[in-house]
Amino acid sequence: MSFKAKFITFVIGIILFGLFIASIISKCWSDLITPFATLLVGWITFFIIWWQGSLLKQQIQFQTYLELEKEWNSNEMIKVREEIAKSKSDSSQLYKLETILEFLEKFSLFKKRNAMDMDFILSSSIGWYAVRYYYYNRENIEILRKRYLDDELYVELRVFIRTI
Repeated sequence: MSFKAKFITFVIGIILFGLFIASIISKCWSDLITPFATLLVGWITFFIIWWQGSLLKQQIQFQTYLELEKEWNSNEMIKVREEIAKSKSDSSQLYKLETILEFLEKFSLFKKRNAMDMDFILSSSIGWYAVRYYYYNRENIEILRKRYLDDELYVELRVFIRTI
């Protein structure tokens, strides 16, 4: 539960408790029962909507991850990863490395846009691969940046790695 949701729940709870105490003190249940019931129903509705929203967010995260996992483990991507692993320092394989780096850049953008939270990313295998590929290919990334004259190439991947 986010801080904002906790705060709102706390405030509503305090209001409900205050109304309950006021009705006991005034011994006039009939005047306060309607606002008390309204606030209680509002609080329950808020909680149910928040709960449904959090479930929906988790479902979207999981669906997004499954799509990324499907792409990461596709035959084409596995073949590219195998070729990159076999030719560790061969600069002619840079174009194949770009395939992997582009995918990991896309994965990083999902974090930037909060489509996946950090706990979810850290527990995923793709997050592990992102860190390893970036770390072991820093020099190659610099070569690609110079080749394309683009200092911002794979910058989202770099930002993602630094937030881990």
